[in-house]
Amino acid sequence: MVAASDDEGDRAIFLLLAAQLWQADESIGLHACLAAAGGVPRRGLRDHLCQELGAALAARRTDRDSRRRAAERYTAALDFIAALTPRVRLARSAGAAQQRRPREDEALRSAGGFLLTASHAKGECRRAQEEFVSVAARHLPDLVVRLGSSGTSFAFFEVSGLGDSAVTLEALFEAMKSSGDGFRHVRRVWPFDGVCSTSMQAVAALVKQLAAATLSDPTDVAIQFHSTGLHTRGPSHPSREEYIAAIGDALPPGQQVNLSSPAMVIHVRMFDGRCGVCVRPSSQNLDCPTCHEAVYAKCSSDQLYYRLNANCRCVPAEQMEGCALPDTASELDAWQARLAGAVSATPSSSSIGSGVDAGQDRDRRLGRQLHVAAAERQVVALIELSRSVGLLDFSTVEFGAGRGTLTDGIHAASAAKHAVRVLVDRDRARGGTCQYTNDSRFMEGFALRLRIDIRNLWLPGVPELQGCRVVGIGKHVCGCATDYALRCLCSTSELPGQSEALPPPESEEEAALVLKTFSRAARKELARRLGGENFAPLSLREQVRLLRSTEPPHVAGVVIALCCHHRCTWESYCNPEWLEAHAVPVADFHLICRMSMWAASHPAGSLGASRQSLGRSCKHFLDAGRRDYLARHGFNAAIVEYCSREETQENRALVATRAQ
Repeated sequence: MVAASDDEGDRAIFLLLAAQLWQADESIGLHACLAAAGGVPRRGLRDHLCQELGAALAARRTDRDSRRRAAERYTAALDFIAALTPRVRLARSAGAAQQRRPREDEALRSAGGFLLTASHAKGECRRAQEEFVSVAARHLPDLVVRLGSSGTSFAFFEVSGLGDSAVTLEALFEAMKSSGDGFRHVRRVWPFDGVCSTSMQAVAALVKQLAAATLSDPTDVAIQFHSTGLHTRGPSHPSREEYIAAIGDALPPGQQVNLSSPAMVIHVRMFDGRCGVCVRPSSQNLDCPTCHEAVYAKCSSDQLYYRLNANCRCVPAEQMEGCALPDTASELDAWQARLAGAVSATPSSSSIGSGVDAGQDRDRRLGRQLHVAAAERQVVALIELSRSVGLLDFSTVEFGAGRGTLTDGIHAASAAKHAVRVLVDRDRARGGTCQYTNDSRFMEGFALRLRIDIRNLWLPGVPELQGCRVVGIGKHVCGCATDYALRCLCSTSELPGQSEALPPPESEEEAALVLKTFSRAARKELARRLGGENFAPLSLREQVRLLRSTEPPHVAGVVIALCCHHRCTWESYCNPEWLEAHAVPVADFHLICRMSMWAASHPAGSLGASRQSLGRSCKHFLDAGRRDYLARHGFNAAIVEYCSREETQENRALVATRAQ
């Protein structure tokens, strides 16, 4: 087409256009190739090319014939682009392959670094990066870090000349703990001794290189493999099992796989098209020191509903010894019989279980045919569950609310549009992920969001809920958060040691000082309930009396989807009497929490099915204690399957209604 052009100026224009298509950093040429390959180009792209060619031709010719020729040249340019597209694609793929090959070889020789994660809130990852660099410069001045890559919620820092990344990170954390520092924005930090591409050969080669120096003697090892989005890379991409098999083959001979109590752990984590590897002892604790508790307490400690450790026993666990997981068939059977006997001896509530089974008819009614996301179907299932037990038209408190999708769904399905909706979460973002904020409480549409740890939430102190009938809800409230929520819902009266009647203020001046201890929201709520005409003539002493004698909320029921039982702790579990009645000491409780992970992990080997069954029994045992706790506080409680196991492995919910 270029050779057929007689005008040298037009020839130059098309040569410039062809050169632009070959430049990898020019998005116009790439988009033009893709649009031409797809058939008819997009309207905006067509107009853009026409304007460029027309402007170039009009610079030399301004008559009508020139504009007509520009339109003809534009049509010819599209044909030229379509013919050039296959060559451009092949050349670019060859160039990319040439660039990737030295990168993989270089990755095997490169030092490692640190991968840190942060919240999805706007600007939070940038704050986490600045904080990590500042902390590293303060506590380890010889450590030079350089930002390698970053995303919306993660950042990878490369460190040159790094010997053992795990030891370096442990030294950094210990220095932070000794000085009393803690991260405000960084959530987690992972050490890597080496980074390579995600190809299975490169990962196996890097593991072989690192393990040769660390695992010189035969020992017990375990492989912890974390990946994101492998199922979206196509059928040709290796599966998780193939990665683990290749890593196992790369280990030195004589190593024994021990998933229960390994001496060394090989951590393999994929991120941003790369893979990081670290080999460290399993006993090396790399918990990221954070000051989240201090931050949450600082932002909400002046609120009426904040009471430190209101929902936690704060009983430190004793030193645990001999916490080896059961590894034989006889040990598994003994644990299974012990837990099954405790669960079967618990009386079940017959008034709750009707109408909330997880049958196929209800799943079909919940909207499987709508092809919505599994998380949305779970929300719909919890809404239907609330409706079936008559808890849909009350005010709600959503624990671990996140974005508040469950509250949104209940508010849309409920007929009580004026009911109070409260979202409780420690997240510092507005709406879970939308906007960073330091406010401790703020309105989010029709809902009130409280930024507070559930362990410190005293429900009668929330002025908007005083005198209301409340239902505690939650979707996948992890581990100890569920126990905190149950204690919060069952402690609607004054806490021990704080129920003594306070002396009334003796003067208006003293009453004015006392009123400053109440939140502005509490005073506004009192004025709203009394009405402006009744509130205005009240004296300050009378306002103090009414604020101190406000009626607490009445908890009508509980609908909480359960999950992550392995995160339960001895200090937070809501029913220690249940553990004492079934002779479960601290060590056994710790084992029960650890074994509960087997329920959803599909353990391999000849004892895999037995381990999975025992993991479910551990979950049932912990949930039975929670049900017994609610029964002792006047609720009819039950554990039900609110959706099918195909939707989620954590398909059980705790449902309770107030006994009449």
